[in-house]
Amino acid sequence: MHSLLGLNPNCRIVEMKHACYAATAAIQMACGHVARKPWAKVLVIATDISRYDLDSSAEATQGCGAVAMIISADPKVMTIDTESGCFTEDIMDFWRPNYRKTPLVDGKYSALKYMNAVANSWSDYQANGGREFTSFSKFCYHLPFTRLGVKAHRHLCGLNEAQAQESHFADGMTYNRKVGNCYTASLYLSLISTLETSEEDLSDKPIGLFSYGSGAVAEFFSGVVQPGYRDQLETRRHKDLLDNRVALSYDEYVKMWHTPDPQDGGEFTIPKSARGQYRLARIDEHKRIYERI
Repeated sequence: MHSLLGLNPNCRIVEMKHACYAATAAIQMACGHVARKPWAKVLVIATDISRYDLDSSAEATQGCGAVAMIISADPKVMTIDTESGCFTEDIMDFWRPNYRKTPLVDGKYSALKYMNAVANSWSDYQANGGREFTSFSKFCYHLPFTRLGVKAHRHLCGLNEAQAQESHFADGMTYNRKVGNCYTASLYLSLISTLETSEEDLSDKPIGLFSYGSGAVAEFFSGVVQPGYRDQLETRRHKDLLDNRVALSYDEYVKMWHTPDPQDGGEFTIPKSARGQYRLARIDEHKRIYERI
């Protein structure tokens, strides 16, 4: 990313990994850095490997995508509250052994643990002085699949003796329904979806955010949408990205899944098919070579 974007060499580059939670960890660390150095800015890029075994139970949920965010002391879209609630437990709901290229997942167990994490991270958020449940205008969730987010919101409403309202979460699921699970970027795709598809003016209104990463770490935190946020959105571009996708047949998908992955150090040139600005061009001597188009 550093070389492809042509960034200044005098900057700190950190790669963080923790299932679907890593981007949230990066954002919180970025906020701490900016609080210490208000003149600094941090670019956070949430991306992941979207690949399951063929014909596995989790395969139907896979999607792909990335979200880039700039953290600064003068945010134009949303301020992030200092209060947050965390919850961690050592579980095996989704994991990738060192000898495998694809993960293993216990789907039902993971869904149960997700719900447990919602309750516990919310409780910790409240204990740390977080906002009252009724103050939130919208909620965004990590969405392996959208139905899990619906259940999570109903669960959270039950904990707060509140009536679940679809208007509180539906806008945040619009893009995710089209894209599928984009893992580390999922919560932030939900946030973009909320900001871009909601007809309501969200200026000065709080949004609740729930992040979950199997293994497991969860965090409930919040932010306030800034006045003029709509001037910063790229709604038209995002709509074009979604509308201009090309549907694959199952056979085409399987062929792509079996794209050669040389492990002997030999050279393999990747055919030009990507329509974005960057692509994996070749693999040579065990090195992945990317190029800007």
